[in-house]
Amino acid sequence: MKPCDRYGIITAVPRFEKVLNDLEVIAEKLEGDQLELDKAVALYGQGMKLIVQAKKELSGAEKKVKQLFLDQGEIKETDFENAN
Repeated sequence: MKPCDRYGIITAVPRFEKVLNDLEVIAEKLEGDQLELDKAVALYGQGMKLIVQAKKELSGAEKKVKQLFLDQGEIKETDFENAN
């Protein structure tokens, strides 16, 4: 069960935002000069995996985007790409 606030709104950090946060942490660590080479390479690899995950999240979100429009008093839902 996902954590909700008192109004029932889900308060968990969405996956995409978590991935971006994790990428930011990795970038900050890589920008420092205190890492050994093997640790830096491992962090770089983790970052690349997170980038792939972020791209998948964005692609999935893009497919789900819907545009609502008013048609003769009714609200209809259509794929974002077909909304012309």
